[in-house]
Amino acid sequence: MNENITSTNIQLWSDVTESFPSFLFQFVQKALQQQLPMAANLNRWKRTTNPFCDLCGGSKPQTNKHLLSNCSNPSMLERYTNRHNDVLKTLATWINENKSAAQKLFVDIDGLSPISDIFQDTCRPDLVIVNVDVIVVLELTVCHESNLLKSRNYKLSKYSNIANFLLARWHGTPVKLFTIEVSTLGFISDMTSFTKLINLPKLQRQLKAKLINISVNHSFDIYSNRNDPNLKFKISEAQ
Repeated sequence: MNENITSTNIQLWSDVTESFPSFLFQFVQKALQQQLPMAANLNRWKRTTNPFCDLCGGSKPQTNKHLLSNCSNPSMLERYTNRHNDVLKTLATWINENKSAAQKLFVDIDGLSPISDIFQDTCRPDLVIVNVDVIVVLELTVCHESNLLKSRNYKLSKYSNIANFLLARWHGTPVKLFTIEVSTLGFISDMTSFTKLINLPKLQRQLKAKLINISVNHSFDIYSNRNDPNLKFKISEAQ
């Protein structure tokens, strides 16, 4: 993470998580050290004979990384999507409050101006700003801490030809692509290049703290309910 997250954001993460209730702080610390009692760890510690994840058919070990970001169980995929969308909504709200009147915001979330107003339906980046003479795309990934760089490179490759999917009315408009990665435990990559291009202020400490809270609380609920794939749960931010 030292290679992919700025020292300022790492320090902020440390400050925010230290203010968590003890149960949530302990979850974060154990998850970061890969010491949560997942099936793979319990097997390694000789406490169970089954290291595999029952939620997705028992074919993959239930590791910290698998449970928090890679399980294919439909209920888990829905939980990952909810986590991603809550982070995206928070970013979109902040951008909407700070953008200029001349800039138009489009977000791949119900209730907001749809991405389909800019791109073909087969191309759905997370967030788009139409900024006078340029279209600026921000693609969000909520990923495991070990996948920060891999996730960024994947999205840059996936959308490398994104200009080819513009609707006819936007043909010829330059497109600039940026990514932001927020990890399952709330580490936030730098997005200064994005904010500078569209004349937004830097992400404030309060906003980053909120993103950390959202990510961690979702991940904690995913972990806490790992043996009940049908349970619907409500996220509440740590105070």
